[in-house]
Amino acid sequence: SNIITRRESNYRVPWQRIASWRENPTVYRYGYLWSVHSLYYWWREQGLAEKGSIQSEFSPCYLNRMDASEVAIGWGKYSLEFIRLFINWIQPFFSRYPLDIVNCFAPPSKEYEFPRDLYSV
Repeated sequence: SNIITRRESNYRVPWQRIASWRENPTVYRYGYLWSVHSLYYWWREQGLAEKGSIQSEFSPCYLNRMDASEVAIGWGKYSLEFIRLFINWIQPFFSRYPLDIVNCFAPPSKEYEFPRDLYSV
């Protein structure tokens, strides 16, 4: 959006340093202004309102961006991500039992892309 671009030009550091999805020394996988840069909350609420995917209707962790184990006890970033990816991979074989709760384990390793991910996550 034009407003965000204008505001980012006033940051005292490059926006990529504080508003991008990248590895950093915190428990989060993104800079502290990533949610502003990506319009994360706006897009997530749009996805919930549209109910364009099974996850947006039923998952309590739709478009999760938090790593619960990393925030709570400081470990597990990659192990829980592996479990989430594995269960999401086998999920089509268990269509009678939705396993959408695994999205609570860890956020994706790559940044969400909006509006595409509203319907594919």
